Amino acid sequence: KGLSKEGITLEQEARKAFFDSQKEIKLRSDLTKLEHSILDSFLEHRGSYETAKQILSRLSNWQLPFPKKANTEFKQRILNWLDTQK
Repeated sequence: KGLSKEGITLEQEARKAFFDSQKEIKLRSDLTKLEHSILDSFLEHRGSYETAKQILSRLSNWQLPFPKKANTEFKQRILNWLDTQK
């Protein structure tokens, strides 16, 4: 019979979310509101390092290795990248 209207909408939203999560990020403006919020939360010591790493790994010009634990210097490097990519 197929999917309901709600099911079709959910499938479309899931596909978009998946494809968005695979896109390379070149500029700060390429971040979605959710991605920006996740990075902000991480930088304010409230968010997940693993989730932030998934976003950071998609940055086109991110050349820095990921430390085992996120320290203040690493977070500063993220802030520097965000500031230079406006």
